[in-house]
Amino acid sequence: MNDNGQAHEQLDLLNAIREALERREEVFQIIDEAPDESTALTRLAELLDIGESGCHAILHMQVSHWLGTWRDGLEEKAESLRLHLERNATQP
Repeated sequence: MNDNGQAHEQLDLLNAIREALERREEVFQIIDEAPDESTALTRLAELLDIGESGCHAILHMQVSHWLGTWRDGLEEKAESLRLHLERNATQP
């Protein structure tokens, strides 16, 4: 996979995590009520309209990553990836 492909993949993952953080009450409810990991993954995918890798990332996040300071860093990383992709899109 090329550099842009990796950047797109990382950005998709960061967007999935950001969406989960914004909807954390619903995410935690799904996790709490799911009888097993497979069900939790399926329900997260439906709630957030994301793929399997994003669901796994959310389900396996450390609780400390739900803190505001970590979320700020996530947004900075996402912005950096967006700028990288924009610069590469304008180059021949």
